[in-house]
Parts: sequence; C-alpha cells; structure tokens
Amino acid sequence: MLLFILILLASLVCQLFLPWWIIAPIAFGLAFWKSASGRQAFLAGFAAIFALWFIAAYLPHYRNEGILTAKVAQLLGLPAQSRFRQINLPASFIVLIATALIGGLVGGLAAWSGFFWKQALSGSQGAKAA
Repeated sequence: MLLFILILLASLVCQLFLPWWIIAPIAFGLAFWKSASGRQAFLAGFAAIFALWFIAAYLPHYRNEGILTAKVAQLLGLPAQSRFRQINLPASFIVLIATALIGGLVGGLAAWSGFFWKQALSGSQGAKAA
C-alpha cells in the first residue's frame, strides 16, 4: 500500500511540471527502492497510474459534460453505445478506460522492471519473483 501511495503522489506532482513519461522512471525507482515482490511492484505501479490517469481524464470529461471525449471516441470510430457482455457503455467511457489502461500498463511494467533490477543487482537468485 505504501508503494501505491508513493507512486501515486510522486507521479501526480511530477506530471504537473514534466512530460507524461515521467511516470515510468518514478515507478521504476520507487519499486526498486520499496518493492518486496514482482507481483506487488506491478500491481502497485499499475493501480497507482491507472487511478491517477483515470481521474486526470475524468475531470475534464466531467467539466465539459463529455463533449471532448465524445469527439475523441468519434475520431477513433467507436459507436455511440458499445455492447460488451450485455453492458451498455458510452463510447466516451471506453476512451477514459483506454487512457487509464495505457498509463497503468506503463506504470506497472516500469515498476515490475524496477523490482527485477533490484533483484538482479542484489544477486539474490532464490528471491521470489512474483
């Protein structure tokens, strides 16, 4: 939980001033420093950046009543309503989820890499990887 909070807060602050890809070095470095397992590192990195990017995408969506995300969905060729396993999802919500998934994967894979670098540099061959 501490790793999740550290990645979330550090990424939030740094993304105010630096480019979007700063999330990768932050997740990598904090997982290198604090992670106990590969699973914990990936989940903390993924969840922290997923939540951060979803909220960062949702706030403008909410403020302009979904006009921008609807236009982006239209540009991507998404239908106005999508049916996924009998659940009707607006196309703008799919854009928000896709945005958060991309960020979450970057954060999770960077944190996972940080754990494995720590493991490789410490020389612990028998350490638990996942």
